[in-house]
Amino acid sequence: MIYPAGSRVQIRGEEWLVQEVQPTLTGHDAVRVVGLSEVVRDHQATFLTSIDDIDPLRPEDVRFEMDPSPGYRRTKLFLNALMMRTPILGSDVTTRGQAAMDDSDYQYVPAQVALERLRPRILIADGVGLGKTIEAGVLLSELIRRGRGRRVLVVAPRSMLEQLQKEMWTRFSIPLMRLDSIGIARIRREIPQNKNPFHYYDKVIISIDTLKNDDRYRHFLENCTWDAVWIDESHNVANQNTDRNRLATLLAHRTHSLILTSATPHNGKPESFATLLRMLDPTSVANPEKITPEEVQHLVVRRFKNDVLPQTPGFKEVHDVQVECPTTPEEDQLLIRLGETLVHAIQSKKAKKDALFSVTLLKAFLSSPAALSVTLNKRIQWLERQLEEDPEEETIRKDWTGLKELQSLAEGIPMAENSKYRELKKLLQEWNWRGTPDSPRVILFSERIDTLEALRKQLIRDYGLDEEVVTLFTARMPDTEQMEVVRSFNEESSPIRILLASDVASEGVNLHHRCHHMVHFDVPWSFIRLQQRNGRIDRFGQLNTPEIRYLILKSEDPIAGGETRVVEKLLEKSQLIQRNLGDPSRILKLFDAKEEEDYVKERIAEGDSLDDIFGDDDEDDWDEEFDFVPRTTTHVSIRQQELPRMYRDWLELMEDLQTELQQKREEYRRKYGREDLHRKGEKIRIDREKQRITVSVTPDLESRLRSLPPEAKKKKEIHLTTDPNRVMRSIRMATGDGEWPGDHLLWDIHPVADWVADRALDLIPSRVAPTITLPFLEEGTYHYLIQAQALTESGHPALAEWLVVEREEDHFRARPFMGSRDPLMAEEWYNSGDHGLTGRDLDISEVVACARDYVQQKLQQHHRELEGRIQEEKERLEKWYRESIAPLQERQGSLLEDPKQAARLHRIEMRRHQVESTYQFTRDELDKMLKFKGDPVLRVCARFMRG
Repeated sequence: MIYPAGSRVQIRGEEWLVQEVQPTLTGHDAVRVVGLSEVVRDHQATFLTSIDDIDPLRPEDVRFEMDPSPGYRRTKLFLNALMMRTPILGSDVTTRGQAAMDDSDYQYVPAQVALERLRPRILIADGVGLGKTIEAGVLLSELIRRGRGRRVLVVAPRSMLEQLQKEMWTRFSIPLMRLDSIGIARIRREIPQNKNPFHYYDKVIISIDTLKNDDRYRHFLENCTWDAVWIDESHNVANQNTDRNRLATLLAHRTHSLILTSATPHNGKPESFATLLRMLDPTSVANPEKITPEEVQHLVVRRFKNDVLPQTPGFKEVHDVQVECPTTPEEDQLLIRLGETLVHAIQSKKAKKDALFSVTLLKAFLSSPAALSVTLNKRIQWLERQLEEDPEEETIRKDWTGLKELQSLAEGIPMAENSKYRELKKLLQEWNWRGTPDSPRVILFSERIDTLEALRKQLIRDYGLDEEVVTLFTARMPDTEQMEVVRSFNEESSPIRILLASDVASEGVNLHHRCHHMVHFDVPWSFIRLQQRNGRIDRFGQLNTPEIRYLILKSEDPIAGGETRVVEKLLEKSQLIQRNLGDPSRILKLFDAKEEEDYVKERIAEGDSLDDIFGDDDEDDWDEEFDFVPRTTTHVSIRQQELPRMYRDWLELMEDLQTELQQKREEYRRKYGREDLHRKGEKIRIDREKQRITVSVTPDLESRLRSLPPEAKKKKEIHLTTDPNRVMRSIRMATGDGEWPGDHLLWDIHPVADWVADRALDLIPSRVAPTITLPFLEEGTYHYLIQAQALTESGHPALAEWLVVEREEDHFRARPFMGSRDPLMAEEWYNSGDHGLTGRDLDISEVVACARDYVQQKLQQHHRELEGRIQEEKERLEKWYRESIAPLQERQGSLLEDPKQAARLHRIEMRRHQVESTYQFTRDELDKMLKFKGDPVLRVCARFMRG
């Protein structure tokens, strides 16, 4: 038996409206309902088919009644609500033009690619600044609209929780419960300690570290299933045998749809990338050491800025300049001494010199003398501990003496006399920056916190600033403090005028709303890290030209100057990437920021030339195919699907609902002599000129918004609009004030839309369908509007169709309902007062039989189409199985005769068992998609005739 959303059922003697059905692990269903009969009205509940008898109403039992409302207003609301609750099939986009976002074709490609799969699972690997958050939001919206996204889990870095929560709500109307330290304290107040919060909240956002470090939450997760999981910055979960990887793998097995997002989807090791691919599809990769494009292309979308520029005006031309900082004699002396200093490796007291540590010292100095001093001090302290144990050790004493001399030189160059600091002040003057409220906001990056702290003290002292004007953003700060800094920096009234950031701010954080000035006080020795930093302001939606400056020490001394050439060479290559390639990993082909930095340090320590390290400038060599992640074709035609609707827009719908609800309240007052307590305080106000709808927040509506933080909600009412541009303006204004937008976008997936559907479906009594008489219909012909739904055994829609059965004398014919283009919608509906025949329809059994024949034909057609797709999947599965099992069998055969290889043989046997289990499980899941669950469910929704 199936229970489609919008159908009415009887449970425990009361009548309920089905909102959603979820299969359980026991093979039964959990049916989520809202009460309709008086005793349970508006009460939300979930019943299990394994415990309760759930009786759907038979379509033949329908009784036809007149709808006296003007223009058949009540019927239109009722039918529109049913259409909203009807699942959507196919991969065509349905949400375009409705979310609060700057629209470009490329943003819809990931959703369309994912929805073409039998299970929507995708890695969005677009480059920095392209808007992976927006692309993930589009796909989540499509899943929710299709009835596949009631339970959503978002896993993100802790610094981004509030940002993503706000983006999903303000742009897409997706309410996520934020489980940061504040959110966790909140749920401890609201729900019993032993209650699973992931059962209490359907949509949650949480950091991977919270899940990893809290055993209680891991236990809760192990007992949950999800409709959709989104893991942001997913490269952080790619390394096998780590807590993060095990958690991500668990989530991948517990969800139908999976979204992974990362601008750096792999670290150059195919085995690591295969781990992500197997989360998406366990049968995707046969040999993790050799990944082919065919195994990847259906699971990954990857574009860079240069790929999408022709399609969108959403990016600004970057103005980035290298700022030469002439060294002082003191800095030259220190650079020369750094080049001459070679201490011994701490792992050995032999004569082995530690060239890598010398490069580390150079890199620290290129950040600042303060950072160099801290690095020196750590090694000096280690040496002093060694000397305490062995005061006569000459090698250690010599190293200690040399490093102490370097430390003295470093401490002799305070920040105020640092050449890069002097050039920074000139640059700030050029930008008219004085630290006053009218000064532009500036982001300054340094990889060393010691440098940032020294800069902050010096800037505050030199400009006479309050401490809040110059703010730090580092990994040492707790999650709530990081989010507070980001929120404040984006506010119009924020006192922050310089944000001093370590590289913890280089991933994911949006800092472009009110800032387009950036300074690299030190340049990271990684092309990937450099692009990540720039992507904080050089990103889709930036309204101004990004002004980016790189501070580079420049020495005229031939010895000292050679030490700083590495930064110049790195920037030359980086700017070539920006102009021509887009992909920063193409130079060193290491795919990981830390590995790039370590590689450069090691090559310099080995004495290699910069041309050997970074390659020459022949761009033709860069076009070779080296990456196992192919770029996605960006010129994809975005297919859009028109959904059946009874209203042109939400304003018209809400006007009709407002009138009907008011009438129902008045009818109740006349009948019972008192106000309906369930509808007390229920009000809708509409301002068509401003396209604004204000809805009072009644208790049942409040329960639908419980995931949102208090600052996102008004206590007594919610302001809605149907204009996405108005919402985007509201977002910009709210960002400036540090608030949540006051205007919410009303569209199909907003919680208020769900509340509206429940109210509208309650307008027509149980077992009743309205009779509509229209003057433009043909005399003697009756039209029955019918909703048909069917599910597969896997719980997914196999059919979701609206059809019309036409009866003329004794002839019955079924045809598809064509929405706004249907003959029944050819003219405006006008209620003439002629209500036609009411009560039972003697022909209803034949009408339903005709509809069933039509639906069976549709199901057979769908079965044939699905069979073809599943056969392709099975062929791919068989290929994967053969390529996975053959090498295991070969290795197993070669070890059988060797008793010393028992451990290896056991590992191979375990891997073989895993392959066979995955193979069988996948085959079973594919077979379930071809089997229908029970008979299709039909609902006779209305009858039309001439009148």
